[in-house]
Amino acid sequence: MFNLQAGSVFKVFIVTILSLTVLLHSQCKKDPLDDLNCRVDIVSFSSEIQAFYPGTDLTGLLTVSEDLEDIGDAEIRQMISIYFSEDALYNDTDTEIQYIRGSLTVDPDNENRSIMEWNLTMPFGLEAGNYYLLARIQNQTWVCGTNGDDSVWVLPETSSMPITILE
Repeated sequence: MFNLQAGSVFKVFIVTILSLTVLLHSQCKKDPLDDLNCRVDIVSFSSEIQAFYPGTDLTGLLTVSEDLEDIGDAEIRQMISIYFSEDALYNDTDTEIQYIRGSLTVDPDNENRSIMEWNLTMPFGLEAGNYYLLARIQNQTWVCGTNGDDSVWVLPETSSMPITILE
């Protein structure tokens, strides 16, 4: 009888140790971003003019660097939003401005960079002063990796451009 209980206790002990090992391993896993190239960075954000009146049509270039595998131009274009802001830091009070996303071309100096032309009309009714336009990549899930089976977060990225609204 004693051997049966000792064997059962031993089995419970082994199962407990194995369970703890699995639990600790799963909690200590590295972030998938550590092993996968899953970055989209805004390299530059510029406009032909930086001082203008409300209602002005602006055209500019946005360069992104991406290490994602199997991502198309349409996905990169949809990742980026443009905001009107009182400062160079993105926050929830910034106003998103709809813009026309031009085609993406590969940067001739770096094949991992894409250049997108953008066009927008500044809203009417803006008060004169110094502001910023922000190009922003929001947090989002993207599938990447050599087999395309690992889902990770594309981290947020913001680039700012100072502008002046004229009277």
